[in-house]
Formats: sequence, C-alpha cells, structure tokens
Amino acid sequence: MKSNFRAFAPYVFAAISLGFSVDSLAESSACTDWIRPGMSLDFQKNKGDIEICVESGNYDQQLSIQGLRGGKVKIRSQYDDPLLRANFRGGVLIRNSSGITLSNVNVSRPKGNPATDPAAILIDQGSENNIIDNVMVRDSTHGIAIGGEAYDGQGGPSGAGNIIQNSRVERITLNGITVGNGSGLPVNASHLTAPFGTHISKNTITDSGGHGIDVDASRGVRIVDNVISSTGNTKELSPGGYSGIHLYSAADSGSCSSNQVFYNYVWGTGSIPGAKGTDGNGIQIDNFCDDNAVGYNVVWNNAGAGIAIFNAARNQVYSNTVAFNSQQPDRATTFDPRSSAVGEIILSACVDRNPDSRVNECAEGRPHDGRTQNNMVYNNIVFSSVQKAPAINVHETAVRNELDPTRDLMNKVGPNMLSTAGSIGDPAWPQLVYGKNSSFIVDQDIDKATGTSGNLIEIPFVVGYDARNLESVYLNNSFQLARRPSKIGEFFDERKYWRDIIGQNSLSGSSVYFGAYYNLKK
Repeated sequence: MKSNFRAFAPYVFAAISLGFSVDSLAESSACTDWIRPGMSLDFQKNKGDIEICVESGNYDQQLSIQGLRGGKVKIRSQYDDPLLRANFRGGVLIRNSSGITLSNVNVSRPKGNPATDPAAILIDQGSENNIIDNVMVRDSTHGIAIGGEAYDGQGGPSGAGNIIQNSRVERITLNGITVGNGSGLPVNASHLTAPFGTHISKNTITDSGGHGIDVDASRGVRIVDNVISSTGNTKELSPGGYSGIHLYSAADSGSCSSNQVFYNYVWGTGSIPGAKGTDGNGIQIDNFCDDNAVGYNVVWNNAGAGIAIFNAARNQVYSNTVAFNSQQPDRATTFDPRSSAVGEIILSACVDRNPDSRVNECAEGRPHDGRTQNNMVYNNIVFSSVQKAPAINVHETAVRNELDPTRDLMNKVGPNMLSTAGSIGDPAWPQLVYGKNSSFIVDQDIDKATGTSGNLIEIPFVVGYDARNLESVYLNNSFQLARRPSKIGEFFDERKYWRDIIGQNSLSGSSVYFGAYYNLKK
C-alpha cells in the first residue's frame, strides 16, 4: 500500500508506510485518526498534539515511534476490555521520542533468543515523559524495558519522566519490567530537584521467569503500589539469580541510587530447586546500590529472603511486613553469602582482598569486604515460619570490616518487631543472627548487640491468611496489625505524613510504627 502524507493544522503528521496507512475518519470526535488491522505503523518526525485510535484486531508488525518530539501523541484502543482491544503482536518501539501515551492495547512478541530479542515494549535512546497506561503485555521474551535490552545496537538509556502504570505483565521469559543502562536521572542530577527518573506504579506482574521489576544502574526510579507474584521460576534459562524487585549495578559508579520501593505486595518469587543460590528474594538491594529507600511493602512466601541487602550502603528499609519467606526446601540453614542464605531480612557483603577496585569482583570470586555499611533497618514486622531461619540475619561481613576488624560498619538494625513461629524463647530458632556465632532470642540482648533500643520479640496479632491461597494476603489485608503491640517502634519526624500500604496515615492516632499496615479499631 502506498504511503499517505497529510497535513493537519497546526501539526504535520507523517505515516511512513510499511504496508499500512492512517485514514482520517470521523468515527470519534476525540480521534485525529484511526489505525486499522492488517497495517503496520511507523511514526517519524511528528510534531503537535494528536490522538490516534486503534481499531480492534491483530497487528503483526512492530508499532515504531521514532523521533517524535514537541507535542503530545496519544495512541489508544477504542476498548478498555483486553478481550476486545487491539493486539500489537510485533511489539512496540518508542525511540528518541517524548510526549507519547500508549494505552488500552495488548502487546506481545514471539518468544525467541533472550540475548537478541527486544522487549515487547521498548523505550530507549533518550526518550522522556512517555506514558504506558492500562496495557496488557504477555507471552514475550522480555516485557517492558526502558533503556537496556536494546539488542539491535541502536539502543541506549532514556531520560526522566517515563511512566508505566495500571498495566499487567505476565508469562514473560525474563524480566517483567526493566529499567536499565543508566535510564532515569543522570548521575549528576539531584533527585531533590527532579520529580523522578521513571515511575512504575499500580502494575500487576506475574509469571516472569526473571525479575518482576529490575532496576539496573539507574537512578530516581519510583516503584510504587505494584503487585508482583510468581517470578524467578524460569525453566528456559540457567537457574537462580532472580528477585521480585531487584536493584543492581555492575560497578561502583553511583548509578544505582535515589530509588524508592514503596507500598508493593511481593510473593512467590522462586529459585530453581538445587540451585541453593542467594536469590529468590522478594526485594533485593544488590551490588553497589546505595541511598535507596524500601518502605511499607508486604513480602511473603518467597524462596529466599523477604528483603536482602547485599554489597550496598546507606539504604533505608523500614515499616515493611516480612513473613513466611525462606521457603526453598533445599536451601541450607546456615548463612554463607557465597552459597546459601536464610532469614526473613538479610544483610551481607562479600569478602574482598582488593578493596580499592571499583569493578564487580563479587562475580569474579574476589568480592568486596565491608561494602554493606550504614544501612538502616527499622520498624519492620519480621516473622519467620521456617525452623532455624532467623527473623533477621546480619552476616559477619555486614558487622565488621575483615581488613580492619576495629571498624564497625554502622548498619543500624532496630528497632524491629521480631517473631519466629511457635518458638519464642527457643534457642534453636534465633530471632536475630548478628555476626559470627552470635544469635539472640531475647529483646534486651538484641538491643545490646545492635546498639538500638525498643526491639520487640512478640508474636504479632494480625489478620490471618489462608496458606492454601497465597494471594489472600493481598486480597484480604492479611498480616495487617489488628492489636497494639507492647512497644511502638521508633518515630522519625520526616515520615509523619506518610501513608501505610492501604492508604491510612501511618501515624493517625495509633502511635504504632511497626509494619506496613494496621487497623487498631478492632
């Protein structure tokens, strides 16, 4: 079909044909143009504000949007119902563009080689201020990627202001959503003056073989109000290495910082049986990711830890509810940061013999010593249901620098509300493991060991959940505090206006600071 070029004041719209044309129709007064099935679309050098409606049906070639700046371009299906709306089965590319909104469509790509396949939706090359809203992405090698995963050699990081929201991502070979290769805020930009680098909110991610959400060497990413389940279970790749939400950098460059992980539900992260790796965690703050915040999340029934901090500094982990993790049955019950790890919340580092290096020697067998320092873990409810798996496990590499044993690594662990199922006072099931050969079952001893006050060992009175239906925690607000504990946690004034995971003001007359949510009216 020949190319069609039309001018509409005050903008110029160019449809570069790949067997496709855009017809100017009057079906909807809100629509500038319509896209119809059997056609492919390539937008280039578009200017001005336009709204294009997409008719239901299958579109087998890629929707390509490149070089569009200077206006707002909305592309949407005419239906909200995923069963009725348009299916882009060749994927979507947004490159070097801004002001694009893609909504109410289904997107997929045929599964292929993870090393060469682009994401089903790929936003790259400096693209900024784009919105992916109410989109269904499924049955693809990679889900949605901002920066990263641009394997055609033309890709690159993207700028600030990209939003992925209200969408569902499922049955993906690797990661559900990826923000990678320096996307978001530049290293020299302040997260205090920019609203965010990338905003990922109100999405549902399930059955991704890799990470649910992966932030790779990117800054200023906000991960808020997402529901992530049954990730990390791939059988198409080598086992291990995945978390529900994962922050990671390959180098100590300051590129993984100022990220926020708030109000998410994470459960069912897997790790291939027999792998005995340190992954399969609910939320992991991984290599060289510093100055991030993780708060008001509910994390349960993951193969590994609920929350893990590894080779990372100055992170804050507070007011989370972390329960019934370390579920991988063949995972060892001793803590070794190079092989197996158990615990609801764990902190560890590698043992480095060359601490001046700024490369990822962890992967090379010469890991960093003392890299996990100055983190704060407080006001969490931490409940272990796996025998001999402590509520909190702080490895010796997160307590002292081996090269300088006199230097405390200043990780603040406490106050927290700790419990191990049916074993209060049982020395075989410690509440806290803190350094080499040091385990504690009494809250006063935990206060002394950690240098904090107000730690509480007490079985929390919470809304129950159905162990046969893991989703019931999310559906029924299970693990929600329903009775005031005997201590109140630690007050930080800068948190006073923050809501809990179900939208309550976290300090609204309750004086309770433990956990992600609570209802003390019962």
